[in-house]
Amino acid sequence: MGEDKDKIVGVVTVIKTGPKGPYAVARSKDEDFTDSVTFSLGKDVWREEINPDLGVYVVLTNLAKRHAGWRANKARLFKPSDQVKIETKKEKEKRKDEKKN
Repeated sequence: MGEDKDKIVGVVTVIKTGPKGPYAVARSKDEDFTDSVTFSLGKDVWREEINPDLGVYVVLTNLAKRHAGWRANKARLFKPSDQVKIETKKEKEKRKDEKKN
């Protein structure tokens, strides 16, 4: 999967330590992809010096579907350079309506 094409922007909702080490779960902000994505906080996956907090936006890439759900094989903090307006369906519809009028 390409870094840009298949990246998911999510919000961290869970941070735990499991048998394989610390991990986090993020919920996608994209209404077309509503699943949660799990990612390791180990250095092989998490690309930052500090771990995320709950509610922090993250960028998840190299996604793989597993029996227990989606897993990201690369993860990092959301940065200003990633800034793309995340629109909800209502915002998209509102924009379309404004263009019609």
